[in-house]
Amino acid sequence: PCEHSFPTRRSSDLSGTFGAKLETLVNIVSTIPDTDRVLVFVQFDDLFIKVEEALRSYGIPVATLAGSAKQRS
Repeated sequence: PCEHSFPTRRSSDLSGTFGAKLETLVNIVSTIPDTDRVLVFVQFDDLFIKVEEALRSYGIPVATLAGSAKQRS
């Protein structure tokens, strides 16, 4: 199990809106210096929308890159 302790930067108005996992993602990403970049891979379109919404709601800038991969036999 991961035992890292990340500082949190929550907005009381949005806390609980996105669920524990997305709030954890937002809290981790918000600890990264503004000069650094973070790459988040999301497999499912519906989850992608929620991740983007959560990050933007907390004031974290988002750029997206969408694509697909062909399955090889």
